Amino acid sequence: MNRYCIHLAMHKLFSNISKLLNNIYNLVVVLFFVLLSVWDFFYGMHQNFSCLNYRIKL
Repeated sequence: MNRYCIHLAMHKLFSNISKLLNNIYNLVVVLFFVLLSVWDFFYGMHQNFSCLNYRIKL
């Protein structure tokens, strides 16, 4: 009985850890895509400004 309780506790712990890791992984993926889109947006704006400056110079 005692061994069974320990086994159950371990199983619960591992399932909680796996859930936590899954949440962290999802969070990292979402953050990565958000950063990518933000960087892409700012980079695109920078390129647009460069194009505008280039056109103004012309």
